[in-house]
Amino acid sequence: MGQSLDLVVFGVSLSFLITGSVWMWKKSGQLPSAAKTFLNAALISFCVLGHVCTVGAQSWKSMMYMEGSSSNGLSARVGEHFESRIVYTIGWCVSDNNCDGKIGQVRIRTAIPDPEYIIFPTTTLPPGLQFDGTSGTLFGVPTQAGTWRIVPGVRDKSGNEYNGRGFWFTGWTTDTNSGKRYYSDKEQYVIRVDR
Repeated sequence: MGQSLDLVVFGVSLSFLITGSVWMWKKSGQLPSAAKTFLNAALISFCVLGHVCTVGAQSWKSMMYMEGSSSNGLSARVGEHFESRIVYTIGWCVSDNNCDGKIGQVRIRTAIPDPEYIIFPTTTLPPGLQFDGTSGTLFGVPTQAGTWRIVPGVRDKSGNEYNGRGFWFTGWTTDTNSGKRYYSDKEQYVIRVDR
């Protein structure tokens, strides 16, 4: 929907830009040289400003999820292999580049070129599962049934942070062990391990 609206606004703006430019060009031929120079400079400024305003606006996207999750969270079974990976879109997206697409596929200029991942468990991870902070993957064979809650996080290894405006589905969480700040999902994920 947002992309369709952008295209309509772009089409209407472009037609006004072209019509206004032609009108100004015709009027400039009827003026004395100083006024003609001024109007031509205004025309060039009008065209440049019109182009900048009608090209897809950049918006900040900040969202993440755990691969394989549903509205009920993550599901696993005792004795069976489990694997889920943190997927994110954090960075600048141009609206004419499908910003409403799937998380992890819409960013054009990421704020996290060199990711480092973390899982913030509210207590502990389910027994038998481990987390790889390099790949952002939670994996293993659960050994105990139950319910656990986690919050995924990601940061750029260089420590660069951006506090921009846009669609905020993430917040900041500081790892108490390392002192590093991570973009983290605002929602906790439930991991349900069944027998």
